[in-house]
Amino acid sequence: MAMARLDSVRPLFLLIIIIGAAGAAKKKRIPWWNLKAGQEQGPNACVVEEIPGKNWKLWTECKYHNNRDICGQKTRLRYECCGGFHQLDGESGCPGVNPMADVLQTARHYGAGKFVEFVEQAGLTNRFKREGPFTLFAPIDKAFERLSGDQRLRLVPSRQKNSTILLHALDHRVTMDEIGSDTVLPSLYGVDLRLNKYTNGMKTVNCILIVRKDLQATNGIVHLVEKILEPFYVVPGKSLAEMIQTDGRFSELAKALEGTKCKKKLQNPHQSFTILAPSDEAFQKLPHGKMERLLNDPEIREALLENHIIPHPTCLSAVTTKTNQRTLGKEKLEFDCDSKGVSISKQKMRNNYQLGTNGVLYMVDDLIFPQKAMSAMQIAENEKLFTFSHVLRTSGLSDVLETMPNMTLFAPNEAAMYTLPKEELQQLKENKEKARKFVMYHVVEGNLRSDSMAAGRSVRTLDNKNKLRIQVEMNAFGVQGAKLEKRDLGGNNACMHIINKPLKPPMESVETFLRAKGDFTYFAKGLGQVLKSFAHNGTLTIMAPNDKAFRELPEETLQKYTSDRKYMQKIIKGHIADHMVTFSMLRPGLKYLIKTKHTPVYFSQDKTGRGMIGEAEVVESDITVTEGVIQVLDKVLVNGNNGHK
Repeated sequence: MAMARLDSVRPLFLLIIIIGAAGAAKKKRIPWWNLKAGQEQGPNACVVEEIPGKNWKLWTECKYHNNRDICGQKTRLRYECCGGFHQLDGESGCPGVNPMADVLQTARHYGAGKFVEFVEQAGLTNRFKREGPFTLFAPIDKAFERLSGDQRLRLVPSRQKNSTILLHALDHRVTMDEIGSDTVLPSLYGVDLRLNKYTNGMKTVNCILIVRKDLQATNGIVHLVEKILEPFYVVPGKSLAEMIQTDGRFSELAKALEGTKCKKKLQNPHQSFTILAPSDEAFQKLPHGKMERLLNDPEIREALLENHIIPHPTCLSAVTTKTNQRTLGKEKLEFDCDSKGVSISKQKMRNNYQLGTNGVLYMVDDLIFPQKAMSAMQIAENEKLFTFSHVLRTSGLSDVLETMPNMTLFAPNEAAMYTLPKEELQQLKENKEKARKFVMYHVVEGNLRSDSMAAGRSVRTLDNKNKLRIQVEMNAFGVQGAKLEKRDLGGNNACMHIINKPLKPPMESVETFLRAKGDFTYFAKGLGQVLKSFAHNGTLTIMAPNDKAFRELPEETLQKYTSDRKYMQKIIKGHIADHMVTFSMLRPGLKYLIKTKHTPVYFSQDKTGRGMIGEAEVVESDITVTEGVIQVLDKVLVNGNNGHK
């Protein structure tokens, strides 16, 4: 009895993407209009995903499904009868049950007719009709559109050789529900098939996409696959470690693996991996001496190798959107795809893979550096510090920094660099000497991580002429008035902290600054004498009220200030703190109690950035001078207006 043809009956409902509801389609929850459309289909209707304008389809066994992006292209959903069912006139859905047929008839009926023709040409028809049960992974007709002569010979060999048709068959029935996320089964060809299931719903066999599953037959089951399976993608009997050792494309990688924990893992037959194997050319792209520096450090070498190994099989054909996958080293690699193919950490991938006994190997054309193995320049570019990276290149110091045994770099973020005057920024991009001075002031020798920072500590810059002053507040770290927005980014010889403002060496003392301003005569009058009365190392906070603030004092208070030296010094000491406090370090909404040389004061700022010290508003903030930092106030902190009780 002939099977009912789906194309001979009326088409089921077609569900097109609703552009206005694209936001809802991104969510995991199925939107109401998709639920309603599914409910209207009747029994045994299943969603087919399609990409409009592309010959790409994925058959599901679901009635309710979401529109989604497949490599940047919106899918549309339509309905067909689920496998084994057909429509009946006058009835909704697909209540009719197809007559069962053998695996070849089933494959032909569901769109693998050309595969069945090659089965017939290879003289295997009787085997698949009489024996069983079988599992067939039958390529759809589209897979045969550009068949090469070599492929044809492998399918229908001219001599007494096994046809690669047998690579598409198992000698028992296997449904997709019966396999795990990574299952290896022997094919009739004598070569293993690796079946994988992914959280995005994709399923593969030997990294070829399974587009329709579990089509029942009298003597087995049929799964439709996107492409023809080829034996040369499989290396029988070899682990990933052995494949690398014997493949001439990976001699440098084989050397790097010697004596490492990574090699032992890649030899493990009980766990499967994906290795992104750099070719010899990838290693040769490294600057002179860099490969030796990386590989001679056991910790960095292990980190570099771990960053190329994912602790489970990942087939590129199953990648549908941007995702992050953790490596053995716990860093994340970004997998993404578009209509042109798949990329890993922005490196375009070729579909150049091989399957070993414990996983899949993809050749890559460039090394994928973990942070621990990156140079300062690589970290800066990886963190999208484009402008600072430009200045670093202009300075000519990138190679020097890479060869330093240990150094710490305070790198301004992109927004911070654009706070510089336009002309100054342009000069930094073009003038080597200016760029060099700028960069050297942002670098200190030694690995200065945040866990070794202490408030008031000074560290010498690379030019040996200046010092940077470290700041520590509640859960915040800073340097020279700049906050560490992102800290402890470790490279192979570098520790990088990303800061929220460029660093500039203070060019003048507090007294010089106040005199130049001309509006601080009252405060400046006794400041010099007070500063000489105690030792300091350039980490003070000086809260400087302007002359207007003093003139607003009660007449008797101002008179006492100007005539009584001890009283003047007491007031001034109440405006000096022993450590640098900058508003860039403070969280809005909190009040920070800061000790001064006289009475503690509260520092605070609101969400708009308006700073307050006690009851005084900060009218100019975070001005660096040789003694530390100046905060300009509109009130004098006296008579209890310091905010502290």
